[in-house]
Amino acid sequence: MNKSISMKYRCHCGNIYITFMFSQENKVEKIFAHLGKAGNCHLCILEGVTRLINLGLPDKLDIDDIIKELTSLSCNNLVFYKGESIASCVDAIAKAFKKVISLSKEEEAKDVK
Repeated sequence: MNKSISMKYRCHCGNIYITFMFSQENKVEKIFAHLGKAGNCHLCILEGVTRLINLGLPDKLDIDDIIKELTSLSCNNLVFYKGESIASCVDAIAKAFKKVISLSKEEEAKDVK
């Protein structure tokens, strides 16, 4: 079974839950995101963003490019969550990508030892 990691962030729209699915080679294969509030325009936009990201995964898009493009895109209100500033739902996705890549590299380093 392939591994997955789920994370929760808080943004202006509410809680955002982001799940990363990994391939057997431990590369991000798919991403899913959901807002705690269902059925609104923000959820629709978030779904569209994650679908577009998934079109480029796992081999077509560089994850660093995804992070660069989504980082700091801002809504009207900045939210501080667990010591981080979250500028929007897509900024939360960028921060989650950074964290999951860091965790993945740590795991690879443990496997090498």
